[in-house]
Amino acid sequence: LAIRTEETCPCSRGVSLLQEIVGRSADLFTTPIGKLISGRYFVHRMLGAPGVRRYQVNQSSKETIWMFVEASDLGVDETWREHKRQEFDAHVGSDTCVHLKIVERIPTTPAGKHLFTLSEVPVDLNGERIPSRQ
Repeated sequence: LAIRTEETCPCSRGVSLLQEIVGRSADLFTTPIGKLISGRYFVHRMLGAPGVRRYQVNQSSKETIWMFVEASDLGVDETWREHKRQEFDAHVGSDTCVHLKIVERIPTTPAGKHLFTLSEVPVDLNGERIPSRQ
């Protein structure tokens, strides 16, 4: 879903510009060397994960990413945990450490929403710092 503006595109095609894209979003994660990783990468790798009720991928610094997991009644297998940690480590690179932690509860936003991805690290694009939530 998107919100249109009354302004038309300067490309001469006559289409309206978008003011904002609304709906589901995923944060951008960034590493110390500037590699950008879409939060959707983590979302797609966690779909249907055995023993996982809910999860959240959280980045508070460029050097560290936490994967918080609420286990279902089946529990999360230790082999699966290690496999996921290694898979994520390989994708993000050796300059960022990925931790996986089983938790009792993942907090929701004040509006009661569950965020699958959450990065508190601003992204640097060509010298311009932008928020990680897109």
